[in-house]
Amino acid sequence: MKFAIATVIFPEVKQFFQEFFQSLRNQTDQDFQLLIVNDGCSISDFDISCFETTILPTGGSITKNRELLISKALEQKYEWIIFADADDWFEANRIEVIRRLTYNYDLIANDIVPFQNEQFSDPKFEKTIGKFRQIDFNFIIDKNLFGLSNVACRTRFLKDIIIPPEIIAVDWYLFSKAMQIGAKACFTSQTKTYYRQWAKNIIGIDKISDKEIKTGVIAKYFHFKYMSDNNPRFIEDLPWLFNLYSNIENINFESYITKVRQAGSTTFWWENIKNYEDENCIVAKRH
Repeated sequence: MKFAIATVIFPEVKQFFQEFFQSLRNQTDQDFQLLIVNDGCSISDFDISCFETTILPTGGSITKNRELLISKALEQKYEWIIFADADDWFEANRIEVIRRLTYNYDLIANDIVPFQNEQFSDPKFEKTIGKFRQIDFNFIIDKNLFGLSNVACRTRFLKDIIIPPEIIAVDWYLFSKAMQIGAKACFTSQTKTYYRQWAKNIIGIDKISDKEIKTGVIAKYFHFKYMSDNNPRFIEDLPWLFNLYSNIENINFESYITKVRQAGSTTFWWENIKNYEDENCIVAKRH
């Protein structure tokens, strides 16, 4: 079974390359190749001499870079693409665990351990999901656990998916589309991605600053907009999301920010962007 580990490297994450590539060298299963989009780094910035590697020039945007990786994986007939962010690192059994699960699943998400300045949080998803769970499409309609650093996907399920330029949550969109056409998904805590929380990580997890809340609203609105042709649930939620998106620069948006803060932290990406159905909020109530 042919595996590609796919990542994008760029100068802002150069300081993390040593940990990233060392975690790949430490994998107990070394039967994989690398696909790398190089978005502005010098070859001397990283050592890949021990890997079989294909290096691609940048596509010019986050979305285009991901599309390039998928396209090249399909072209080179990799059966699986394992996504990996170059500012993170991985438990040594990540490839081993994924390979074991490929016999029954097409989309595999592992747990993440958020960390910042060498301070490590508990595994993020296990407490809510358990050690292992099959994930159905309804689970990810309004929240996401599939990130571009903790997921492996059978490449044929990503064929012909075009990512609209407005999409911010590229991972959520890609894997939602894959599940719509039949990808069987699961979550495992048997291996982990060490997920770095730092200033240049524009999405992160557990972030509730004004900027992150606004980013979340934009991400969720466009996700639902482009998913709405296939599922009535997306159509149902579009009005209040559109109302939020349209008022994002309005001073009244502060009432929504307050509601998000009062609700506290959530487990999954985009889960905190909800219709709180409060008369003091600008959110349109669902009928």
